[in-house]
Amino acid sequence: MNTEFWISKRYLRSTRKQRFLPLMTFVSIAGISIGIIALITILSVMRGGNEVLEKKLMGLNAHVTIVDEGNSDDLTADKIHSLIPEYVKNISHFIQGETIARSKTGDEVVATGIRVKGVSEEDIKNLRDVEFYFAEDSSLNSLSPSDKSSLSGIILGDELLSQLNVHPDFGDKIDLIAPLAQVGPTGELEPIARTYKLIGSFRSGFYEYDSRVAFVSFREGEKLLGLQGMRGWQITLNDPYKIKKVVEILKQSLGSDLRIESWDRENRKLFAALKLERWAMGIVLFLIVLIASFSIIGLVMMLVFGKKKDVAILRTIGMNIKDVRKIFLLYSVQIGAVGSILGGILGSILCFVLMIRPIKLPGAYYLDTLPVKWSFFWSLVFVLLGVFVAALSSLYPVSQSTNEDLVVTLRYE
Repeated sequence: MNTEFWISKRYLRSTRKQRFLPLMTFVSIAGISIGIIALITILSVMRGGNEVLEKKLMGLNAHVTIVDEGNSDDLTADKIHSLIPEYVKNISHFIQGETIARSKTGDEVVATGIRVKGVSEEDIKNLRDVEFYFAEDSSLNSLSPSDKSSLSGIILGDELLSQLNVHPDFGDKIDLIAPLAQVGPTGELEPIARTYKLIGSFRSGFYEYDSRVAFVSFREGEKLLGLQGMRGWQITLNDPYKIKKVVEILKQSLGSDLRIESWDRENRKLFAALKLERWAMGIVLFLIVLIASFSIIGLVMMLVFGKKKDVAILRTIGMNIKDVRKIFLLYSVQIGAVGSILGGILGSILCFVLMIRPIKLPGAYYLDTLPVKWSFFWSLVFVLLGVFVAALSSLYPVSQSTNEDLVVTLRYE
């Protein structure tokens, strides 16, 4: 143990003469600890929420989507599979478009705009992390992969059930109107209206989908949407982290008439907003640590003022200015280290408690429990950040510790 560290450690534990020093030390340590706890806990919750959101989005979306804007018949599932055979888990055809959903309950007629997606029954069964509810007489009720019966009705998001006042158990029917779906006798696009039996509902956990999306069979989707339907292929990968590589291969191999996008690219605005929110919250929480470090400035200045005689004696017996400054700098670093480590431990414990015994949330939040994702790397970063801020805040008072005249100090102290 070197001399500077030993002296700074003695100053940290000293309680004589300066009675308010222990109290200010405690306040400084507590302030930094609270800031670190807030940083670790709140950003862990935000990271957990982001992970849950990604999971929900991937649950209802394919990893890669190929949109056939030119209505080309050359593209097939076999051709796509031949380009990326080692990455593909499932390839399926789809059609989607905007329609008007209309239901009638007694004399009341309710209508709302929805997005209809025509898929196969197998695609419904392959959806990940999506909760389904089907009427008892529905062939999809068991969601058995061996059941090859056709999708004979419509499946709505559960938020749409309340909007349209319908439910699968009541045998309700829904009218879908595609405003511009077929070419009429005059050569102009005319609407198509079809009626479907409600056979089930789904809950993805993402309000935008649960309140706007409906599924029908691919064949019914073609009949309903006609020329206005957007056709394409959706690809599910074995490894979602290979998305960028797969998209690059497909773009190089397929023509310009095809639009190829990954699920995260389609939702880039949402993720950009979430990233900005995390950065903004991180800066606000960092300010808590910064404010706590202000108390260290006053604490070190009080210590420097009270130890002027000690500093003069140390310099008189041969200690240089650099070593004297090092004493007070180590004093600040120790305060920052104690506060940061304590905050890191308590913040991590709190995160683990929330992960083991999650807090249940009201239905308005669209999450069952408070999501938490703890990271050792970021916890370590926050702890080191607290130590760095404590050291940085002491630079000015430390620089003032060596500006006193030794002769004057020794004469009057």
